[in-house]
Amino acid sequence: MYTIEKIMQVLEELAPLDLAEEWDNVGVLIGTNSKPVKKIMCALDLNEQIADEAIAASVDCIITHHPYIFTGLKKIDYATSIGKVIRKLIINDISLIAMHTNLDKTKDGINDIICKGLNVEIVNGDNFLRWGKINSITLKDFITKVKKFFDAPVIRVIGYSDKKIEAVSICSGSGAEFIKQAASVSDVYITGDLKFHEAQGAIAEELIVLDVGHYNSEKIIIPYLVDYLKTKLDIEVISTNICAEVFKTV
Repeated sequence: MYTIEKIMQVLEELAPLDLAEEWDNVGVLIGTNSKPVKKIMCALDLNEQIADEAIAASVDCIITHHPYIFTGLKKIDYATSIGKVIRKLIINDISLIAMHTNLDKTKDGINDIICKGLNVEIVNGDNFLRWGKINSITLKDFITKVKKFFDAPVIRVIGYSDKKIEAVSICSGSGAEFIKQAASVSDVYITGDLKFHEAQGAIAEELIVLDVGHYNSEKIIIPYLVDYLKTKLDIEVISTNICAEVFKTV
């Protein structure tokens, strides 16, 4: 029989909790170590639809990337969206685990998966930012490659160059804080969530940024996490069928 404690041991083999940022909230958010687990669902985020999906699928534990409980809660009001979901999980005895910045930073985590998928030969992988070399390619062709990898019909492009792209930096999620660092080592920076003035800053640094979107840049971890858990645990592990992306292209 597997327990939450065992699930956490397996997850920490991949992404130790002590890699997480101090401001983060990772590990077991709802539940207890001794709870038996027979079925797991993995998702990037949690919302009421995904909670209902887990209940219908008789899931014992949900593992998300983004922590559903992030800031301090002073009360759990069932009339609020977060209170409603927490109540559903507790009533249905479903545990909740978050693997966030530790999964971003760890070796073979999200950023390394992106590098591998785009054939980036990593030169440096300290902290969140990864950067490395690629076979020389035009910006147009590289954009096509990036859109295909992230399954993103549309991305935002900041800057332009007619020179061949040979060095790429990557930070999944929101990576505006690393623009200067990325500009010092690469031609193109792949990240998400850039604001207008951050984009201006990238142009000032002569850095091309491909903003693939926060959700798109991280959703690739879910099938990987499912496969990883299946190799480590002899129980059923599934992924959500619900897309929790909040932005729509019209």
